[in-house]
Amino acid sequence: MFFMRTALVVGTVVVLLPSDPDKQQALLASTHDKVVWAMTYCDREPAQCDQAKTAWDGFVSKAQFSAKLVGEMADRYAQSADAGTAGVEEPPPQLAETVAPLTQQPKAKTRTATLQPKPVRIYRAPAAPTTGTWDQFQPD
Repeated sequence: MFFMRTALVVGTVVVLLPSDPDKQQALLASTHDKVVWAMTYCDREPAQCDQAKTAWDGFVSKAQFSAKLVGEMADRYAQSADAGTAGVEEPPPQLAETVAPLTQQPKAKTRTATLQPKPVRIYRAPAAPTTGTWDQFQPD
């Protein structure tokens, strides 16, 4: 299936490319100009590039923290599985000060609801006319 999709996409691209040599050169020149324009964006707009770099650096630091946290949790789970206990019983060291252990968390109050069935109303369409023609039953 992958090869069929790939062949379809490649075939579509080939069909859409121009066959005239002048149009091919125009397409290449236009593509080159657009790539140069995109690559020199930070030269034209340095303030926006600085903001984007700051946002990207924040995203990368969060992603690294998340990966480290997942790795530590996986290691802790593997150690507890080796020890014969299933599950993670303590929060990771970075969160130990801010998150209480699961056993100390207050339990949520639960309510029990009694479900009552609602009455079912059955709609029946009016009977079709048995005499006359349909032209007589046109809406006004």
